[in-house]
Amino acid sequence: KLPFQLCNLGSYFALFMLLKKSEKLFHFTLIVNVVGAIIAFLVLDISPDAAQLSYLWTVHFVVEHTKVFLIPILCLALRIFKPIDMKLLKNTTIGFSIYYLCIFLLGTVSNGLYRVFEGEPFQTFFYCNHLYMFDKDIARGLVGFTDPLFDNGVIRFGPFEIYPLVQALVYVVFLAICLGVCLLIYALTKKQRRDAKNQTIEELA
Repeated sequence: KLPFQLCNLGSYFALFMLLKKSEKLFHFTLIVNVVGAIIAFLVLDISPDAAQLSYLWTVHFVVEHTKVFLIPILCLALRIFKPIDMKLLKNTTIGFSIYYLCIFLLGTVSNGLYRVFEGEPFQTFFYCNHLYMFDKDIARGLVGFTDPLFDNGVIRFGPFEIYPLVQALVYVVFLAICLGVCLLIYALTKKQRRDAKNQTIEELA
């Protein structure tokens, strides 16, 4: 389904991570994918007609988010990549900033097209609400204080709308959560780093 949803992209990143054995992508997916999937499960961003577990898009939602959550966790547990170091913070920050910008552009263009094709049978194909940055009604249902953030400083280019205050808030809050998780995982993987260091010493000896 286009445009790519956040965790659809996360699935591709996880695949490329394994194929390329990329440490940078591993750091990115371990933090951003896992945090994003947990938030998705907590808020259950599914339409009302998809509330039944057997509904196709609900199954897709569960499978997609479970996949992007489990793959990096398994890579960490099975030590497929090098032990976590402080590059985790840098790779997460850079990776999420690029990721955020891509989704911001995709979502802005997509919802603009949604408005352009109002009334057309395929209109809903373009609707998206990535990270709740584009739909005031959904954002209000989750976090009531976002109303004034939507109403102030709106930038419009024809059918395309940008909400700089609420979108900047999402970026800052999500990144802060990710960096907090980075520090937590770094602390929890101390044993992995110690074991790797001891193994290196033994090999040199």
